Amino acid sequence: MKKLFLLVATASFLTGCDTRPDALRHPLTAEEVPTSAYATETCAALAQDDLAAGDKIAKWKTKRISARKRSMIEHEMGKSEAIRRTQAEKGCPTR
Repeated sequence: MKKLFLLVATASFLTGCDTRPDALRHPLTAEEVPTSAYATETCAALAQDDLAAGDKIAKWKTKRISARKRSMIEHEMGKSEAIRRTQAEKGCPTR
């Protein structure tokens, strides 16, 4: 019984010390964002928005994230996908 308790206590302690970013344990998925939000933007504005979203995603992915930050990352990922779909629909050059 003592060994079982010690095993459970050790496992609980070790999982609490996990320093990996949450994104490595639970893959992020992009939130659904409609392309209509970007339909009136120019190709240059779309490119700028996509770069800004990509910068935020890259910055946040390297840190340990809370549920709120995770939601924000998934929203930015969705925005980036919507921007790229809009760019494709308009025939804009992409990176």
